[in-house]
Amino acid sequence: MCVLHAHLVHGDPHTSRYAIEPPQGGRFCDELVDGEIVIHPHSPNDVIAEFRSPRMDWSGRFRRHASAR
Repeated sequence: MCVLHAHLVHGDPHTSRYAIEPPQGGRFCDELVDGEIVIHPHSPNDVIAEFRSPRMDWSGRFRRHASAR
């Protein structure tokens, strides 16, 4: 388990880049030290997120789900 904090470095309608701040523990987060998160909007309801660092590259697709209220 880890918590990532990042700050916006660059943003436009096609790509947003965030610099990753020192993580709060967890092996996955430790591998992202000195890295960045790049967000690419795919549609109004989902994005592709790339986590990049000198030690690891990882990406995933995140989708918004409607709440069942």
